[in-house]
Amino acid sequence: MWFFYRVSIWLLIWISLIWWFAYYQNIINPAKIPLYNLTNGSKEVRFQAMSHIWSQTFYDEVKRDIGIAKKDGFILFYEWVRPWTEQSLREFNEAIWVEFSPDLYKNFSKLYWVAHQKNPEFFWILNDKDFNIDLDINTIMSIYKQKTWTTEIDTSKRWEQQVADISRDIIDQLSNLSEKELAVMRYVNKSVLNFIIKNAGARDAILNMSGNQDLFSVILDERDAHLVSNILSSEASNIFVMYGMMHFDGVYKLLQEQDEKWEIQSIDYKQLIY
Repeated sequence: MWFFYRVSIWLLIWISLIWWFAYYQNIINPAKIPLYNLTNGSKEVRFQAMSHIWSQTFYDEVKRDIGIAKKDGFILFYEWVRPWTEQSLREFNEAIWVEFSPDLYKNFSKLYWVAHQKNPEFFWILNDKDFNIDLDINTIMSIYKQKTWTTEIDTSKRWEQQVADISRDIIDQLSNLSEKELAVMRYVNKSVLNFIIKNAGARDAILNMSGNQDLFSVILDERDAHLVSNILSSEASNIFVMYGMMHFDGVYKLLQEQDEKWEIQSIDYKQLIY
């Protein structure tokens, strides 16, 4: 009897701690997503950090800010990895160990009861000065192979990792839960999402544990360099950038390496309470 009493006390403590963590992250101190205002004196960049799953309120505010920027003469640079061949997509999936599909973020959003980023919603606001500044999967895999493969090999034998179909797994998990179980799971999941978005160290740790570091370095570093190259070569002096939050530090560092005059003038935060 004493054993079961102690177990129940420990369970109560752990449940209380988890619930307090969730309440603190979701209500008391939710994440804030920044809009950075940068300039080097001749160009101005507004860099809107993005999360691929977040609240619809956030996405509506980003659309509003794009409209405001375009009224001020800005053009839009946006992130969107698109074209690929069947082979490069298969190789990408097996390198990252996840099946990358158009519905991936949509299904992820169901775990958190939030919206997911739909790029077309941000286009054609006031004008058509919207430019996809990103690398496609074919290019990403080509760079990855150059960096990691030193000999000519049979690709059909190279890719042997088990690919996880996360979209299917999410749907399967959700279908087995009751409404109360879904509500609890989503509330806790949202708190974890808030925590990760607020903490760069947590994001870095997740990346370090996620597997293929060579591929992630291409996904981040090479795309940062591609974006910076386009910012610097663009004839436009005012650019609104809509890119994932993990890209900002790399982009800012590269800009300063090219011109030390680049500086952050201000940071505007969008605080969202679910």
